[in-house]
Amino acid sequence: MLRNLAQLLSTNALTSVAGLLCLPLLYRSLGASGYGHLSLFLLALGLLSNLDLSRPILVREYSAGAEAGDRSKLPSLVRVSQLLLAPLALLVGTLTVGLPMGLALAVGILLFVATSEPYAELCARGQVGTAASIRNLVWVAAFLTATVLSLSIPSPAALIWPFVGANLLIFLLVRKRAGTRLAPRRWLPDAAVLRTHGRQALDILGLSLAVGVVTSVDRLLLHASCDEEVFGRYSAQYDLALKVHILSTALGTVLFPALSRLFTERGHLEAARIFVQRASWIVLGYFLFLGALIVFSADVLRILFGTDMTQARPVYPLLLVGVFLGLFGHLITPWQRACGDYRTQRRAYALAALVMVAVGLVLIPRYHMLGAAIAFLSARSADALLVISEVRRLPREVLGTPRIVALCTLTAGLVALGLYHAFGPEVVG
Repeated sequence: MLRNLAQLLSTNALTSVAGLLCLPLLYRSLGASGYGHLSLFLLALGLLSNLDLSRPILVREYSAGAEAGDRSKLPSLVRVSQLLLAPLALLVGTLTVGLPMGLALAVGILLFVATSEPYAELCARGQVGTAASIRNLVWVAAFLTATVLSLSIPSPAALIWPFVGANLLIFLLVRKRAGTRLAPRRWLPDAAVLRTHGRQALDILGLSLAVGVVTSVDRLLLHASCDEEVFGRYSAQYDLALKVHILSTALGTVLFPALSRLFTERGHLEAARIFVQRASWIVLGYFLFLGALIVFSADVLRILFGTDMTQARPVYPLLLVGVFLGLFGHLITPWQRACGDYRTQRRAYALAALVMVAVGLVLIPRYHMLGAAIAFLSARSADALLVISEVRRLPREVLGTPRIVALCTLTAGLVALGLYHAFGPEVVG
């Protein structure tokens, strides 16, 4: 697990550096409006990718040592996912921006889902770091390509295709790395697999829909209620915060197959003890890192985007607070998935989605960027529910009261720091 984590975090660090280099250049080349258009495409591609119901099942079953007969049938879930998502991608893209975006989204999501089986095979071999690193490096190349193109072709419609090409290259590289052990191609869904994993697939689909709402409602409502300039400024600050958030997603990517094996080999109690120990150190490190970013948030925005980004009240400190709270979800969801529990996550994120929509509908039309940031924070109620559920379920000798007190103290301290830098006297002045 540590080897995979080191490999993945190193390429994630490269992705963050490339993003920090490309983000201001794209923003300045395309302008706030054009950058908002490109960000909307990437948002849609990310949302549709999260709806892939085949990848979580394949990763868990392969990592837990599925029997050869089951393994030969499981890839038919890939076809189910493609049949569901490709028409949805075409419809969403066409209605949002136009037919070119719809076609690009449909092709991109077909390629993403096709990668799920070889990705799961690499995870089962303990090579999740390799699989995820391939994706990171290819997407770095895609961002660099789009940035270079933006200097001579400042058209968002032309810059979406490098990201579609990235999904194609990822599929080819991961497929080659996985080799010949993959199951034969199945073009039609297998009825037995659907009966066996149907309930789990529905839980995953419900969870993915709720997560999709949680990760997008703030930007979608902001896009619908204000001009492109405001949307572009918020998207730039949001994307900058997400450069940090990829560390959380990297942890979740590595933890899921590792915990699946650990749970099978050592049992619930020992796996829980190891999980809690690792998670405690991760939370402390995140607190220190994000606290420093919040303190210097105004300088970061001014250096990267110019003074026009700081003319209005910055929401970047609030978004960083949300990134810290979101860490808990990325730590707990792999644990619960390794235990085969998708229902708790589905319920938590469904409730958070309702809360976020309600907050967004009330605050975003009135307060715009600030309302969107508050809606983003309200979605973190899902992570709070996940923490509460595991505090109740984990054995007390594993979790311990001091850890609970320390967690509450760190969270309250970072929230207070973020609020001060977003609303403090020097910001108002």
